[in-house]
Amino acid sequence: MPGRRIRIEDTRLKSWKEVDEALRVIGQTQMTIEAREAEMNARIDAIKAETAEAVRPLQEQIAAKELAIQQFVTENRESIGSKTKVLNFGKTGFRQSTRLIIRQEREVLKKLRDMGLQECIRVKETINREELKKKGDAIIQALGTVKKKVQDIFWYEVDRERIEAL
Repeated sequence: MPGRRIRIEDTRLKSWKEVDEALRVIGQTQMTIEAREAEMNARIDAIKAETAEAVRPLQEQIAAKELAIQQFVTENRESIGSKTKVLNFGKTGFRQSTRLIIRQEREVLKKLRDMGLQECIRVKETINREELKKKGDAIIQALGTVKKKVQDIFWYEVDRERIEAL
């Protein structure tokens, strides 16, 4: 609602006991969310299964019609005229398709390199940040646009087994 302000109460914790209680609440809330999401996923899976069962005869009907069309068009290919036959409710015909079947990829890659056909080789290069972090500061500084940022990151972990035992 526009203009509505949510009042946030003071959430500062005053003792380790309050921190522990907050962890318990977080853990229970996470488990509630997971339970609801599991229920949602089960319902979605049931709907998917039900829909798949309901549309299976329709998909089989389409597959049978496709096969019948393919057989007829193949048998009557010469009467198409060009590559496409335009009908009232669609088009059909033949188009040329070219595929490469590569049986020994490593050997072909080596031959392409030997022939200087680098443009036929797809290479994706990315920075390995984990390896770069292991290098000394001198190397990182020499790169110029790379900055090493070290910080303490807050973390927490709830003890789910204890919370479930409550």
